[in-house]
Amino acid sequence: MSHSLLHRLKDSRYSSAWRERALDAIPRILVNPLPPKNVLANCFMAGCMLFGQFTERDAILKVTKSSTITLGTLLEHIKESPERSAIALKLLAPLGVVLQFEEYRQIATNRRVADWGLKVCKTFVRTASQSQDAQHANWNDARTVLHFTVIVVGDGFFDQSDGWQQGPSRFSVQEPTDCGWLIDYIIHYRNSDHTAVADAMIALSQLPRIRLNPSFTPMMIEVLVSSLALERPPALRDAALRAVNACRKIIFGHTNVQAHLYPDFSTALHSTFTQSDSPRQHLLYLQILYSCAQNEAWWTHVLGHHANCLRIANTFPYRDADPQTSDHLALYIIANLQLMGALSDHPLDLPDSSSCQTLVEKAWHSLAVKHTGDLTDTIEGLGAFTKNRLNDGKIFGTDELIHFIKQSKLRLSVSDIQSISVVDDLLIFISTLQNSNN
Repeated sequence: MSHSLLHRLKDSRYSSAWRERALDAIPRILVNPLPPKNVLANCFMAGCMLFGQFTERDAILKVTKSSTITLGTLLEHIKESPERSAIALKLLAPLGVVLQFEEYRQIATNRRVADWGLKVCKTFVRTASQSQDAQHANWNDARTVLHFTVIVVGDGFFDQSDGWQQGPSRFSVQEPTDCGWLIDYIIHYRNSDHTAVADAMIALSQLPRIRLNPSFTPMMIEVLVSSLALERPPALRDAALRAVNACRKIIFGHTNVQAHLYPDFSTALHSTFTQSDSPRQHLLYLQILYSCAQNEAWWTHVLGHHANCLRIANTFPYRDADPQTSDHLALYIIANLQLMGALSDHPLDLPDSSSCQTLVEKAWHSLAVKHTGDLTDTIEGLGAFTKNRLNDGKIFGTDELIHFIKQSKLRLSVSDIQSISVVDDLLIFISTLQNSNN
């Protein structure tokens, strides 16, 4: 069927009538499980011909065609087409099925298709927000393009029950991105289409740097709280948690949050912990808590999460967590426990001795192997927690721990004077403690 499409589109006697048939046939062919690669290539070539690409008869007759090359060509046609191209919009859904597979998604990444999708979607949303003309169609087109874009920036199959499997961002844009239009998009769909809202949340979580007009922040917090609610689908709640994590500096840096949003947000965040045993989600939760604790207005609500942190600490390490996630979990468990201890007016419970030893070693290992701003921001608290646990006998200054601490110092910049001082003081403390025990 896919091969006959090419012949009909090539023949001037049939091409006009077969254009609509092709747009109907391609979505029927590009479904899971994917057809053989030569069939995929035929569909991609047919898509190129729909955009007016001249195709030699020999190329059509060729039995073995490259599905990757023809897909790349088709994606370029889509990017170069007018924003409201009916052909491009109709091809996005079937192409989204193909791009769920890494072999093909990487082609879209290399061609910066996600950046194109974000730009086009923004245009549709702005137009729909500012004009009544064809407003419904503009919102629908924005939804089509954003869902396709989210498939490109994702890392696997989109499962509405299990959530999105996230990998490194596939957006190439590095400058701060104004996301006010995404908030408009979420508000439009928040009560009618959970999948559309989840798409917007995933897009927010994948952008390397986010810029938002402060006037949008209260509304953003409100829609995030709503999306985290227990009655929402798991995929939406997972996407919302990712979005909160990505926007946490914006959220907790805002000074004019409505009073009711503090407890509402804390309750919604708590529910994400109680409903999940995922190490990845627990790490997002802990990172959000740590950022929350940097703003005095949120302190009362942070302390309400101590029991959750303690539970994570005492069940650590997770058997199904990858090494990097495990290291970062340890670091943020300790960072939060240390902050909560400083905020509380009475002593708080600590993890058991075995958990403390593992947590401290893993946390210092995270700093020893990876030097990033978010991690080194926690070094003062980690140093204090380590010293206190050594002092009360809950942990021991093992050779492995000392090695990780020394490696962490080597990772620090010479300008990190405060962090270097923390590490030096800790090493001296361990040495003095060992000498006194000998």
